[in-house]
Amino acid sequence: MNGISVANAGFDILRAATALGPRRYLDAEATAALAGFSRRYVELVEASQPAAGLLALGRELYRWIDGDSGQLTTLLQTAVPPLRFEIAVAQRYPTPQEWALLHAPWELLADDKGYLAGDVPLGFAPYRRIGTAELPGKLDQHRLGLVFMAASPREVHELDYEGEETAILEAVGSTKLDLLVEESGNPEELGERLREYEAMQVLHLSCHGHNAWPTREQPGAVKPVLLLEDTEGNALPTDADVLMGELRRQPPRLVFLSACLTAAPMPGTANATPDKTDAPSGVRGGVAQSLATSLIIGGIPAVIGWDGSVADRAAISFAAVLYDGGKQGRSRRRSRASPSRITQ
Repeated sequence: MNGISVANAGFDILRAATALGPRRYLDAEATAALAGFSRRYVELVEASQPAAGLLALGRELYRWIDGDSGQLTTLLQTAVPPLRFEIAVAQRYPTPQEWALLHAPWELLADDKGYLAGDVPLGFAPYRRIGTAELPGKLDQHRLGLVFMAASPREVHELDYEGEETAILEAVGSTKLDLLVEESGNPEELGERLREYEAMQVLHLSCHGHNAWPTREQPGAVKPVLLLEDTEGNALPTDADVLMGELRRQPPRLVFLSACLTAAPMPGTANATPDKTDAPSGVRGGVAQSLATSLIIGGIPAVIGWDGSVADRAAISFAAVLYDGGKQGRSRRRSRASPSRITQ
């Protein structure tokens, strides 16, 4: 592992699972600093001209994690590219202090030369892990299997989900992908479709999302949802519990939540205490989750979400790059079905 390992109220910077420098602790000062980085990131994303502020924030976060011992600098100088930078919390239900570290905008890390993510030879790619790492199951002999479902409820701004679907097919190619398109936009029908086919590795959901949707059950409370469709085509706010109920019997290896705010925590939860009793859906101990992390805690091995609003153009571009990389090593495996696009 290369990155940040978090356990027992502290963290280490690791290179190949070996600590670089002294262990550091998530005390009140560190937690406040991390929460400040996240807060500034949200403010900058909503600003009209955020470029300079985002770069400055990335450099400040770099200096903070580098510490007095230059731990991150040492990692960058000695790690073998590509650098998959893991931020890992050992326990399944992180503490508020651990959430502060997980939610920091590590994608923005920047040194004097610029963003680490912009250094192509370095191959810097941060990702977050909750719980103990497990060995993945063996790959089957099928090529990449992708279930794509878009939701476009009435009276909701329509997204360019067809453009997203086209970008996926163009990136992967019609001979390297089994694409099952579920056109209902409904979570229950999605679950039925998944159970009809041999395990598909990827589920891609294209729709609107919200990290603070008002609940009917508890006035004044909010929760993260996807705006899917009911059987009449109306908006159906769907939380992680409902989605997991449909996915658990045939879980994919990866869920891509191509929707706004699906990786963003619910607002106003940075200082949540672990002894609250009114925990929202997908939460234990009163610390709010995003929709993405709720699915991880529910048992999905890997989830991709957006930590802010996303425009059609960005969603389409990201999907093309993601699946262009995902096709590697899969093109010679046989198909699980004759057509490369299966529409239900």
